[in-house]
Amino acid sequence: MKFSPTACLFVALFLALAKKPAAIDATNLKHPVKPVLWKIEGKDLTSDVKKIGGMIKEHVEKSMSKNEELGRRLMKTLLDDRNITMTVTIAKKLSEHPGSSQFFAVGAAHYTGQSAIQDLLTKKGYTITPAFK
Repeated sequence: MKFSPTACLFVALFLALAKKPAAIDATNLKHPVKPVLWKIEGKDLTSDVKKIGGMIKEHVEKSMSKNEELGRRLMKTLLDDRNITMTVTIAKKLSEHPGSSQFFAVGAAHYTGQSAIQDLLTKKGYTITPAFK
């Protein structure tokens, strides 16, 4: 029997959430998780955070429609908690090299929602500039 990468990811996350709802920091993984890529045809999403956020929200709502509580916990673990962890890590790296420009890349979903990573960094006094428009 063969399962889709999305199904396997949700099962792995469910098991992780059931044990301990802690933030996942991919920068410390010994064996990096291969990202699940969404095929988007005919859509220009360059720098359009609202469109990207809407698509991600729609995908998650469809995937988690039978278990809203699990969906909320999943999004908190995957986005909110990780955004806070990444913000702390980025701020630390920036403070180690004051006055220099830095480039950090995160997945599109981390730029959306109430705990968007650029908003957290802006609150800390940093200036965020998109790499392309």
